[in-house]
Order: sequence, then C-alpha cells, then structure tokens
Amino acid sequence: MADIPYLTKTTAIKEFLEKIQETGVPAKIDREYLPSIGFTSSSDRPLITLFKFLGFLDKSGAPTDLYHKYREKQQARKVLGKALMTAYSGLFATYPNAHKRDNDALADYFRTKTGLGGRAVSALVNTFKALAENAEFEGVDEIALDLEEE
Repeated sequence: MADIPYLTKTTAIKEFLEKIQETGVPAKIDREYLPSIGFTSSSDRPLITLFKFLGFLDKSGAPTDLYHKYREKQQARKVLGKALMTAYSGLFATYPNAHKRDNDALADYFRTKTGLGGRAVSALVNTFKALAENAEFEGVDEIALDLEEE
C-alpha cells in the first residue's frame, strides 16, 4: 500500500467524476484523452493513476465495470464509496470511519504507510478527502462490484 497515488490539484477530482457521467465512454483514458475533456494541465495527469488505483480504469487505461456503474447517477456516490473502501482498505481497517477522520489522523496513517514527507502526505490527505466528499458510505454493502485486479 506504499504506492498510494495523489493529486496536488484536488479540484480536478470532482470535475473528472462529473465528466465520467457527462461524456461518452472512451476506449481508453490516457494523456492524449485528458485534454479532450478539458484537463490540459500536467497536474491533471495523475488522475489516470488515481482512477486506476480506485478500479475505474484497468492497467491499460480502459474503463472498467466500476467506471460504467459510476455513470448511473442514482448509485454513483455509493459506487465511489465502495471503491474507496476497497482501494484504501488498510486505512478503513485502521479507521472504519476514515472518511470522518480529521486531517491529523489521516496524515499520521499515510506518513506511517508511505514514508513520504509533509507535502506529499498533505496531498494524500487532500486527495482522499476530495474523493470522500463525493462518496457515500452508508449502505455500500448493497452495491455489488467486481473490483478485482485484472
């Protein structure tokens, strides 16, 4: 779990989640695709790694079943919640209510697990919180997802 992706510009997370629901499903999401949906900054590129980590994209960048399920607006927040609980399973094992924890508790966890310094740990916390703000964690057990590695 030492390789947990993060963004320095977390506003892109909510914007990308919105694009998943608003745009067609591409064959692949890569560095060439991002600018076509408005993500032109080099600081947007880690979105690809982050969404692979979450299980929305496979190793090649192709949208997964999870990506498709997130497009269904009525269950999107729970789908994201379930994806977070799976991708950040160690964090949720330590703190079952990780999405409600304060920055200090999250920073302590990420610092211990990654060995990263202050700025990177802060970015990890901010990335997790930006994702959690767009997720719902109550009732996620009723969402059936295939989140296994391909």
